[in-house]
Amino acid sequence: MANCIIRGNTPNEIWVEGGITVEYSKMLGGYAGCGNIYAEPLFADPTSDGSHILAGSPCIDAANSDQVPGDVTTDLGGSPRFVDDPDTEDTGIGDPPIVDMGAYQYQLEDTCPAELNGDDKVNIDDMFQILGDWGPCP
Repeated sequence: MANCIIRGNTPNEIWVEGGITVEYSKMLGGYAGCGNIYAEPLFADPTSDGSHILAGSPCIDAANSDQVPGDVTTDLGGSPRFVDDPDTEDTGIGDPPIVDMGAYQYQLEDTCPAELNGDDKVNIDDMFQILGDWGPCP
């Protein structure tokens, strides 16, 4: 098992007969294995959608990208699966950008105030948006 966040399962996080290899995962009680972490995952809203992680989560850029099948390019919600958070040190393995632990990849906030029309580029179309909106506001 790799790249998972297992938390809050009762009575045990994992129950198996025989051995299991767990790596690059977050377990509530901890679990021996390469890259596993014990720290709080920082879920966005554990009561409604506890699978999304917040900025600063130790699960960001902390999994094993080599364990993700080559045809998987999006997370469970359809967002890009490989996103680098420049504010987080890469603690996982594989070619950057490193995948996050869990079903959902942390997505960066849109921080470009000049990008106005939703095409992820600042260009003349954004200028036309400004000019089209120029004048008194209703």
